[in-house]
Amino acid sequence: MDDDELYTDPEGLDCVTARQAARITGRNIQTIYSWQRRGLIAPRMTDDRGLRVYLLADICAAAGHVAVRAQRVFDSRTAA
Repeated sequence: MDDDELYTDPEGLDCVTARQAARITGRNIQTIYSWQRRGLIAPRMTDDRGLRVYLLADICAAAGHVAVRAQRVFDSRTAA
């Protein structure tokens, strides 16, 4: 599969590999794996190469969660 193509799960939902997720979010690939370890995302399936594939919606939600949390930390430090 071309690295720019999205995967589709059996329910027709868009999925991406960790590398694709990193590119989409502008984060390092290790950050994507960190989100998995922390329980923010879970692999939906594996591709034919054995790579973990995540729901694109889960990646977007995790990125938003991290951004909101970072903003709260920033706001709490600058409010003092």
